[in-house]
Amino acid sequence: MFQKYDYTHTLMLKLGLAVPDPQIGCKVLCTFDRALEIVRQIDGLTPGYTKVLYLVGWQYNGHDDRYPEFFEVNPQLKSPQDATALDSLLRLVEEAKKYNTVISYHINISDAYQESALWPEYIANDLILCGRNGKPKVTGVWGGRKAYQVRLAQEWESGYFKKRVDRLLKLLPIEEAGTVHIDAFFVHKGKDTSVAREKAARRKMIEYFNSRGVEVTSEFIYREQNSGMRIHFGKSDVIGLIPAFWNPVLSPREILKYPASLVGFGQQCKDLTPYKQLEWLIYGNLHGEDILLHHDDPSWTQEFLKRFITYTVPHYYLNQFKRQKMRGIGNSRRLYHTGGVVSFVDGHRIERDGKVLKRGNELCLPEVIRPNSYLAYSEAGGEQTWYVDGQTAHIYRLTPDGISETCDTLPVIDGAIRCHAQPESAYQIEVEI
Repeated sequence: MFQKYDYTHTLMLKLGLAVPDPQIGCKVLCTFDRALEIVRQIDGLTPGYTKVLYLVGWQYNGHDDRYPEFFEVNPQLKSPQDATALDSLLRLVEEAKKYNTVISYHINISDAYQESALWPEYIANDLILCGRNGKPKVTGVWGGRKAYQVRLAQEWESGYFKKRVDRLLKLLPIEEAGTVHIDAFFVHKGKDTSVAREKAARRKMIEYFNSRGVEVTSEFIYREQNSGMRIHFGKSDVIGLIPAFWNPVLSPREILKYPASLVGFGQQCKDLTPYKQLEWLIYGNLHGEDILLHHDDPSWTQEFLKRFITYTVPHYYLNQFKRQKMRGIGNSRRLYHTGGVVSFVDGHRIERDGKVLKRGNELCLPEVIRPNSYLAYSEAGGEQTWYVDGQTAHIYRLTPDGISETCDTLPVIDGAIRCHAQPESAYQIEVEI
């Protein structure tokens, strides 16, 4: 499997920029200039961590607009000092590198809209999936517009797919980013094609991106049956080909079967699974998209910092260990990892060798990217016992504006430090060995 990023400790995020609006054409959610400021703020909250930020709605009038086209940067997002929106986007790409952030793009390969300039050409060349009646098959309605399905096999075999992707790669520095996010990459059966044929074409499309040095992340773990029904459990032909999924649905057996290095993910999709509690056995990459929708509210940084340390840092910590066995049902479920580590649904606990490292939103866990460093959070505040290895601990409070404040220096006694934490506060602890 081609893989550029290690999603066991890479922060995978999305940022909504714009959506089509029937009244004004385009509703801007976040300009490229504001996106750069957000990138800077996130890096202050997560110093040293690699971030991959997928831009949503970067094209035409915004999210889901004009597919199967994706050849023009949304002009409403242009910065005043730049000649074109593309210039503004490329400046964002370059500036973001200073903040450990890779800018990439949210696209859709399988959807098509009648509003697209490519629609007549795709109809003429039999590139739109049709039903038994020979008419284009509607697969959804998004933003008040009917979405149709590209015939992936026909597009692949005809050469149209390579033509489309090559034009995109010429427009944007996606090969430099080394990753792209393909949204809703479903296949459907239709006239003169089958689910099996469409799935084979999807795999070839992913492999083509890989051949250009670009890995594909996507929304779901796709498990279509030959009947065309999209199921949430069952065999998938993209695990091992797609390294990270935004909304995975994993059964208990699959959590044990697939290591984090093979199936990286955002957040377990609780809306689509009966195993809602499993989230607290493996945690996940915070999506960020929902928080960043409120980037005009200064409190978003505090919410982001809390979510990162209480949800994503535990995910990174657990990803270091192999998953061995799962016991219990419902709230009594617990997952045993190597290294004496156990994660529990009950109390959202993580223990190592019987010591509680996390309970609810009270935690102190080793960082995976820095030796002798820990991240801690206290929701309630008060007296804390944090387990660390070493002799002396230097404690810094992490603030929502990304500035670290020196709090204290404490001796490590019997493998722990005891200190007083403020409510809703985050800390970095550096230990001298």
